[in-house]
Amino acid sequence: MDLTREVCKASKRVIFASSVYVFGKKLREGESWEEDEERIPSNVYGKSKLLAEDIVLSHGGVVLRLETMMGIKNKIMDRAKEAINGGEYFPFWTNCFSGCSYFPDFLEILEKVLDPCISGVYNVSGSGDPPSRSEMADIALSVYKEKGWEIKNDTFETETLPEPKRFSLKVDKAEKLIGRKLTNRREAVRNHILNRI
Repeated sequence: MDLTREVCKASKRVIFASSVYVFGKKLREGESWEEDEERIPSNVYGKSKLLAEDIVLSHGGVVLRLETMMGIKNKIMDRAKEAINGGEYFPFWTNCFSGCSYFPDFLEILEKVLDPCISGVYNVSGSGDPPSRSEMADIALSVYKEKGWEIKNDTFETETLPEPKRFSLKVDKAEKLIGRKLTNRREAVRNHILNRI
């Protein structure tokens, strides 16, 4: 936290990339975390993000809370491609739902928050309900089939976690900032695969 504090003191303004892990509350279907919701992290990573958010905001900065980023390399989609290509992979969870941020949306929001008059917290994710990890893999497979790309494995092993997990950010404030709906989460997964990332 000392480094975050020093960066804020030495900078005119800081834009900080944070995470859904600042929230510890479990979500039910249809629920999403809002920017001003109480933050009670359930792990050290989330606690460190919370503390850094507070420091950045106390210096007039901007916090962008992100979810799994589509449009740039990420582990979830790398696992799906590895599975399609016949490689080893862990089973895809049927009840772990992850919101998706989409890199072009993130860049558009980032451009807006560069305005020194803008401060505060913005959730950067997609629109629509979050897909499960197994649904993300199925979307990837459907793109491969549609495009006629080589497929070595067209069925995935899945697994159900003992307790469901749901990660979802409410994005109304970010959508208002850019004046449009953010990319649908399933479309972001599809675009990620179509762009061969």
